[in-house]
Amino acid sequence: MKVLIVGANGQDGKLLTQISLQYGNAVTGIVHKSTNYQEKIPGCEVLVKDFADEEQCKSVLNKIDPEIIFHVAASHASSSKMTEFQERNSTEIYKNSVGISRNILNWQESNLRSRSVIALSSHMYSGTSSDRLVNEECLPSPLTDYGKAKAETFSLIKEYRRLSGVNSCGAILFNHSSIFGRSDFIYPILANQICNVLLKKSKEITLRNFEARLDISDAHEICVAMYKMSQHLPLEDFVLGSGQAEGIREITLRVLERLNAPANIKLISTEKSAHASPVLISDIRKAKSILGWSPEIDSVTLLIKLVNQQLSKQQI
Repeated sequence: MKVLIVGANGQDGKLLTQISLQYGNAVTGIVHKSTNYQEKIPGCEVLVKDFADEEQCKSVLNKIDPEIIFHVAASHASSSKMTEFQERNSTEIYKNSVGISRNILNWQESNLRSRSVIALSSHMYSGTSSDRLVNEECLPSPLTDYGKAKAETFSLIKEYRRLSGVNSCGAILFNHSSIFGRSDFIYPILANQICNVLLKKSKEITLRNFEARLDISDAHEICVAMYKMSQHLPLEDFVLGSGQAEGIREITLRVLERLNAPANIKLISTEKSAHASPVLISDIRKAKSILGWSPEIDSVTLLIKLVNQQLSKQQI
């Protein structure tokens, strides 16, 4: 099949490219010129295009005529920096989510054999006052511009599917990480500091809030699920995550123990009133039942994997 991946230079784009190529597909990756992307991907054609521009999007799609489209391009920041980020990038956040999705869905109206899987986010359900299990039927309650853009995108997907018979679905993604993840996200931050501890460069690890809990998965496993979504007909929306929330302090301590780190390592929260807040938890029962998918790599194993990859980079 011909597969097109919008946002091929990001974590999920790189992983979906690998997975799609493994299945023998012809893969085209779309990257935006602002990324200054120059990396060559063996077996994948990379095009520098602005898919938020309707004419560019339509022209490329007409030329390639893909059977499957993955839209995983995004403009966002870590939770601690999201407020500041969206003040400067509100327009880009909207264009990368709603704008690109609308252009893809418009093209699909005239190409109904095509399928699209569009990345959404747990940010659509922020603002909870207690722990909340999120499934595919939950009503969005976004607080950030990013969450609002993803919620509007979700509405578009359902509208085009219902009114025009477009084969599109939303992948509601919770936290996921890999070696391709951005360095300012929580697991890469932890992995880098744990690496320094193991190399005896530091005796402490700092984080904004060690008392927080999170639902986090291996990004490769999440992308495998997204690929499975593209193969399941009729296309349906799925929540993808670990299915549980765990404390960051407990995860870190277990990783340090498993890696035989010194016993006197301090875990320091930089936030003055650090405490455990209510958390969103992915309800992945539908993915388990219909896709036959469930995560196999737990939060501790995932962080150890990232630490070892960091060590490997330093040729240790």
